[in-house]
Amino acid sequence: MTRETRVCAWKECDEEYTPATSNQIYHSQECQRLATNARIMAEYYERKNRRSGAVRICTGVGCQTILSRYNDSKKCAKCASLEDKSGNEKLLESLGLWESKK
Repeated sequence: MTRETRVCAWKECDEEYTPATSNQIYHSQECQRLATNARIMAEYYERKNRRSGAVRICTGVGCQTILSRYNDSKKCAKCASLEDKSGNEKLLESLGLWESKK
C-alpha cells in the first residue's frame, strides 16, 4: 500500500513528505512551530493595530462601513446579522422547516 506525498503547509517550506497520520500538514515539528508562531504574531499585530485606531473596513459584500476599534469582528453588525440570518435559514431549510424563496 503506497501512501500519498504532500507538500509542507508552512509557506516557506516546499518539502515533500509522506504523512504519518491523516491530518498531518507539516513535515516536521519545526515547521509546525514556525507556522504557529507566525500565526500568533500576525494576530497580535492585527489586534494591536485595531486597538491603536487603524482604519478597518467591513469585509461584507458591497459594504464600506468603517469598523469601530472595539469591534473584534471583521464585519459590521448589519453584515454579521445578515450572515447569521442566512445561516439560520439554511439550518431550518435542511430540517425541512423553512421554504426558501428562490
